[in-house]
Amino acid sequence: MSYFKLINGIRELLEVDERVKTITEGDISDLDAYKQNLPTLAHIVVDGGSALENLNTYNVVVSVLDIIVENNNITVDKFKGNDNSQEIYNQTDNIIRRFFMVFNRNAEGQDIFIEESPTFSKVEEYDTENRLAGWELSFTVGVPNDKIDVCDPI
Repeated sequence: MSYFKLINGIRELLEVDERVKTITEGDISDLDAYKQNLPTLAHIVVDGGSALENLNTYNVVVSVLDIIVENNNITVDKFKGNDNSQEIYNQTDNIIRRFFMVFNRNAEGQDIFIEESPTFSKVEEYDTENRLAGWELSFTVGVPNDKIDVCDPI
């Protein structure tokens, strides 16, 4: 499996979820650079890894985010607040966990393995064009590399 196949495989799994409207890939600073991004959005970052003989490992971060919308009405409910952040955290958590369960299930039959347990982190991005919130999932995936053989001439 190559880098290209990995990011496209992740993208295809995210596209199946109708709640995800936009999928981007690349540097995290480019996350909200395009004003046409429609929420809920998913962002894929593959950042580093290692190579051992015929095995590649990739460090992957998948973020699922939505725009926080504040209600201008005065609220007395201090627990809920005056924005939709609780709803965003609930929905994006559901999306990202479902993505990972399907990714993990699909990986089993393809000699792809997930190293250790994935980690989930809450995200709030205030320095983007839009105020975004949601969850990010970090995991390391190992994939066999049968395309490179050191015994074959170049």
